[in-house]
Amino acid sequence: MFNALSGDSLRKILLLQLKKEAKLVAERGITLTFGDDSVDWMMTQYDEPEYGARPLRRIIQRFVRVPLAEFMLRVNPEAGTEIHVGSGEDGLTFSAVKDGQELSV
Repeated sequence: MFNALSGDSLRKILLLQLKKEAKLVAERGITLTFGDDSVDWMMTQYDEPEYGARPLRRIIQRFVRVPLAEFMLRVNPEAGTEIHVGSGEDGLTFSAVKDGQELSV
């Protein structure tokens, strides 16, 4: 049994894990940013407090890592591109901008 974490603690842990995701993408010269709305949305997906912060990894895998990989395959961003993660009615949204121009999917 894990100790229950406060919402603030969980958010801090989530932000640390998202920084790791951004660091992986940065190896390709791509900047990955997360809007507050996307972090808020991911926090609403957290529904297993008995497991502490562990479910956050699954949330990132399911809602960030896999969709981001699919998005990057479609857009094929080059070094210097910024990918922003936001939220919409159906979950997280991904947009890419390079040199001030939005890259279309």
